[in-house]
Amino acid sequence: AGIYDRYGNAAGLMGLEVTNSEIAYIGVKNSGSAYGLSLERSEVYIAGNSIHDCGRRGVSLVLYETDPSVIRDVVIEGNHFYNGYHTTGVDVQSNGARTGGHIIENLTIRGNLFGGDPSYIIGEGDNTSSNHIFMNQDTGSQLREIYIYNNIFTYAPGSSIKTSGGENVFIHNNTFYGFNHSYDNYQAHIFGGNHTENTVIQNNICYNDAPDNRYACIEIGNGRHAHYTVDNNLYYTSTYAHARLLWVDRGTSFFFDDAWSSYTSSTGFDAHSPSPADPLFVDAPLDFRIQGTSSAVGAGVDVSWVTTDFNGSPRTSPPDIGAIQH
Repeated sequence: AGIYDRYGNAAGLMGLEVTNSEIAYIGVKNSGSAYGLSLERSEVYIAGNSIHDCGRRGVSLVLYETDPSVIRDVVIEGNHFYNGYHTTGVDVQSNGARTGGHIIENLTIRGNLFGGDPSYIIGEGDNTSSNHIFMNQDTGSQLREIYIYNNIFTYAPGSSIKTSGGENVFIHNNTFYGFNHSYDNYQAHIFGGNHTENTVIQNNICYNDAPDNRYACIEIGNGRHAHYTVDNNLYYTSTYAHARLLWVDRGTSFFFDDAWSSYTSSTGFDAHSPSPADPLFVDAPLDFRIQGTSSAVGAGVDVSWVTTDFNGSPRTSPPDIGAIQH
């Protein structure tokens, strides 16, 4: 690992800043460790780093196999994550299967670039949890107050954000662009698991370049529909009209070529979102600014903690949808 907090020492560890560094070429692919940063402490600031080519996780915030412990007040911002393998960016797990009582709370992930390589062929030996951000909460432990905003995600080798548990998860003003098409599994820009409470998805651009309907903009786990607020987002499919927009409750799908009004009335989602349309990026995937005629301009909802954009420029009121204010 680049930096490693030994398992069992988490209780009471506080304070670490990792800034302006390159953390790379860690371990071997699909190994049991090979972490860029493996941290079990509170009051952590990770900013301005290039974190890439790690064999398992870019940043690991995971509690298990320890006495009940707490990780709180972590900020991860302005980093470039790429060429990941198991979890390209941030892996957050509060697991209670063995000891219980773990708490991870007040985590902010903002203004990062999570990159994927669309030409990489995902092989049989590759780990099937290749996501940009992965979050998990077991029974008996807590994962809560998670803020993910102003990030750019490109060509996810799996899902961009995959959650399996968490309370008060706020996903705002992110730009999601494309998938790695060699993945033979169902994935989504935002993949919501079965144990989430109060997940809010607003002001995001989801650009689906799927060649078929394996990939969705949003997937919500079985029976969790009522625990989600989804609104003020802009969706687009560039290659396949019958691409999947939403897969909910493990059986109901909505596709881009369905009537938009039918989708919004059936789900209660996206009542204030513009109809699916090209977000008109300046030069994606190199430049994710939007043009002045984009449907995303001024179509967002004000969020008190999102006052600037990916580049640090002020947000207007109402803000643009996506990571970058036009």
